[in-house]
Amino acid sequence: VTKALTRQTFRNNDLTANYAGVFRETTSGCGNPANNGTVESVVGVSITNSATALTMTTNENGFICNWSGNYRQAGRMGSSTGTYTCGALVGTYDMAEIEANPSGITGRYVGQDNSCSQVSGRFALVTR
Repeated sequence: VTKALTRQTFRNNDLTANYAGVFRETTSGCGNPANNGTVESVVGVSITNSATALTMTTNENGFICNWSGNYRQAGRMGSSTGTYTCGALVGTYDMAEIEANPSGITGRYVGQDNSCSQVSGRFALVTR
């Protein structure tokens, strides 16, 4: 017997808040090979979301990135697909396993931009 499981959402997570946290990101296929590798960055983050949209601004010591996309929730986890800009970097992302709790949020993402053909990472953020 095979049964399909579908996550049930009782209420959407409200991620709208200011956070502090860490992004751990791995890049490959970069035009400049020195940019290939893994880095951990301490960032300030501001998120606004609704049941269908997500915007996020990250600030790593003045290096600002703006993320904008849709938002979907299935069960307790959310996901988002959209675009980001970080100065001259422009790319697309798929975020998944966005999980909120009273202390903050965690998630993971993959993407690509005009500098690197593959970007993947995880983040953990605490509410300010």
